[in-house]
Amino acid sequence: MKSARDCVQAQADLAHVNRVTTMGELTASLAHEVNQPIAAAITNANTCMRWLAATHQISKRRARLHENRKRRNSRGGNHQAGPAALKKGSQNGSWLI
Repeated sequence: MKSARDCVQAQADLAHVNRVTTMGELTASLAHEVNQPIAAAITNANTCMRWLAATHQISKRRARLHENRKRRNSRGGNHQAGPAALKKGSQNGSWLI
């Protein structure tokens, strides 16, 4: 009789461990499913911030180059202006392309 009760108790303990393990796996799976899109959104936001910072730096550089060009041209000499200055490969304005 005692060994039969021990066998039933061992089966109950094993079933309990199995349920707890399954719950742990389910919890880990749900945590991943929640965290993964959040992490992706954070990565995208960080990428956008770096892109905007780089764009801002490029804009500041372009403005500085434009000011230098205006100063150089205001002293006389090279006065190429208009659409020709924006053509690809042009000496003046090629920094815009």
